[in-house]
Amino acid sequence: MEHWKLAEVIFDGGPLGPRSFSVAIGTWEDEPRLAMRWNCNPSRPKGHPHSSGHPVWFILPDAFAVAVAERTLWLLARAEADADAGRRARKLAAWLVDMGFDVSE
Repeated sequence: MEHWKLAEVIFDGGPLGPRSFSVAIGTWEDEPRLAMRWNCNPSRPKGHPHSSGHPVWFILPDAFAVAVAERTLWLLARAEADADAGRRARKLAAWLVDMGFDVSE
């Protein structure tokens, strides 16, 4: 049984710097979940976490997922060079609604 199914990488901060991580939405055992991982760079050639030499996603507990989602929306709103950021922000907001969180504020 495949536990994690990736739906989409919502934010990719690239390989270097303080935003060298990615945030994704998907399902864990058919439940919507938010996941993240550190991107690869010269000191982490496979990123983190990884298992058996393959990149994997860390599934965030719901208590932290909302905070990470809110900050990801903030980053996407400031991603001027990313023409697709608005669509991914809407997808993340829809994920929050599916999780039962109020995004009206």
